[in-house]
Amino acid sequence: MAYYRYLIIPILTASLIWISNSQIRSIPPIGKFLDPFQGYLALVGSDDLNRLELDTSQLISPVKVVFDSLRIPHIFADNDHDLYFAQGFIMASERLWQMEFQTHVACGRMSEIVGEKALGYDRFQRRVGMKYGAENSLNALKKDGELYPLLIAFTNGINTYIESLSKDQYPLEYKILDYSPELWTPFKTSLLLKYMAWMLTGRNTELVYTRMWNEFGQDVVEELFPIYPSFVDPIIPPGTKFDFEPLPLNQPFDLYQAKADRGNIFIQEHEGIGSNNWAVSNNRTKSGNALLANDPHLGLNLPSIWYAMHLVCPTQNVMGVSIPGAPGIIIGFNENISWGVTNGYDDVMDWYDIQFRDSTMTEYFHDNEWKATQKVIEKFDIKGSGSFSDTITFTHHGPIVWDTPYQTLSLGKKSMDNATRQVSTGRALRWLAHDESNELRTFFNLNMAENYDDYVHALKYFNCPAQNFVYADVEGNIALWHAGNSPARWEKQGMYISDGTDPNYDWQATIPHKHKPHVKNPRQGYIGSANQHATTTDYPYFLSEYFWASFRWNQIHIRLDTLELATVEDMLNIQLDNRSIFAEKTMSIILDSWKENLNSNLEKQAYSILSQWNFEMVGDSPAPTIYRHWF
Repeated sequence: MAYYRYLIIPILTASLIWISNSQIRSIPPIGKFLDPFQGYLALVGSDDLNRLELDTSQLISPVKVVFDSLRIPHIFADNDHDLYFAQGFIMASERLWQMEFQTHVACGRMSEIVGEKALGYDRFQRRVGMKYGAENSLNALKKDGELYPLLIAFTNGINTYIESLSKDQYPLEYKILDYSPELWTPFKTSLLLKYMAWMLTGRNTELVYTRMWNEFGQDVVEELFPIYPSFVDPIIPPGTKFDFEPLPLNQPFDLYQAKADRGNIFIQEHEGIGSNNWAVSNNRTKSGNALLANDPHLGLNLPSIWYAMHLVCPTQNVMGVSIPGAPGIIIGFNENISWGVTNGYDDVMDWYDIQFRDSTMTEYFHDNEWKATQKVIEKFDIKGSGSFSDTITFTHHGPIVWDTPYQTLSLGKKSMDNATRQVSTGRALRWLAHDESNELRTFFNLNMAENYDDYVHALKYFNCPAQNFVYADVEGNIALWHAGNSPARWEKQGMYISDGTDPNYDWQATIPHKHKPHVKNPRQGYIGSANQHATTTDYPYFLSEYFWASFRWNQIHIRLDTLELATVEDMLNIQLDNRSIFAEKTMSIILDSWKENLNSNLEKQAYSILSQWNFEMVGDSPAPTIYRHWF
């Protein structure tokens, strides 16, 4: 019996070690994380930039990398191959987990990391076509004989860094979640670009607007959410001539009215997301040089969405920011030009009601005939739970995101039997990012652009999402193009859920590049954007039913209009300007409606604070907080 006493401690120790190194439900093994040799402690004191050594066996010539005091890497190479190899290596050394995790999110592979609780999210990502779009774009990249080899070099640089890591050197996040990095591929870069496209275009008004139409009437929707409010201050100065003949488009006699199920409505929050950019011509600056400013304030992420770099080789000398996992510079400047980007907010995503012949969903009705669907089986590996398969049905509109059981519907005038019958229905998503495209070519060309014509040519390759590319060059020229291969739409097309049986609701054409809104060297001496309307009603194509209101641009416009000898410091001050034109326009209404209904000393005090407010959103001022809460 005495011997058992000596076995208790070893048994308890062994049990504790086994438990701490095993995953219990969704809790990663804590023992591996605390392991002093391969856990988080192995990373303590390892943040030494001098330890990075490029694999010279994969380089054509030596490469020099210098990190400055802001930890920005400056890469000097003798050729493009070595430059992009080094960029991939350095980027991975700083942002490996972020790069890979974002591609898992985009591709619907979160279940592999966190288990079954992510399966619903993963299925949605596949069903909206993130993987499908990335595969199509990769096909376009492979056809680019100049750029694709450089993407391979970039990929090899990332993988060289990954293969140099021992398990104890894995970034902290891998240790917390108990998994290992996998090798990078060009497909992952394509996925990353689709993830950014979704961030900037994955919003929906048609689902919500259709439901509002059903419950309150179309007039109410258009009164509350006018397409062109009276206070529109567009990007392209009013009066700019659009010198082209617009493409002819077929449109239905009446707008189709669908039903929007509450469960099928999702809304991306826009609070705190938006962007500003502008350029001032050389005749309005103190230095005599054009100035360009860009503040792409996307979601507040840690790590940041952006990664600053400087790339130098005989063909280019470019500095700015890239997205971890993408080669080249996305926003920046070279020795000749500079460019900045804001979201254009064109409607590049439509929902279609699809009517199937039967519950097998092998045929759907369109343009007076039954057409065959395509089926794709997607497999999901689930950490700790085996795998799951989902069959996704594709129409020419796109993937079926939601399908419904049999419903009693009238197929209407286009019906083959023109009778009320039981049909199986679905809702398909048409998204511009599903199409084959090569956005990397745009940035590759911009990185080496020498003048305005090079800039305009580079933007031809930009597909999705629509973006406002502002421009300035060393000659003092400024410009802005509303770029992207957005569909040419008739008025209100895509504002509500579309009829998937009627070809008039199909995307009939792409807006030609020369027809896209643009301006060079405007008379006012400056140009810019803040996600507001690109044009007024005189533009012949319908771009979207939703843009940010012009209030942010109103304030920028006011500030720029007062500058005659603008400096870099002026640009910084405008970026930091926190005056709310929206509050200024609405405060009198708020105060008038409130002043006769002050029921307590606290309300009277709040009223007094708001009455004296100068409309600046200062963090330590109570007025902005009261205003936002009231609104």
